[in-house]
Amino acid sequence: MGALDGRAAIITGAGRGIGRITANVSPLARP
Repeated sequence: MGALDGRAAIITGAGRGIGRITANVSPLARP
């Protein structure tokens, strides 16, 4: 279970990172 928890944490962390980047870029990309 430890490995699965680690993967879930990495996936969640990556998802949060992408979400933040998208949230920061999309307002600038919109005219």
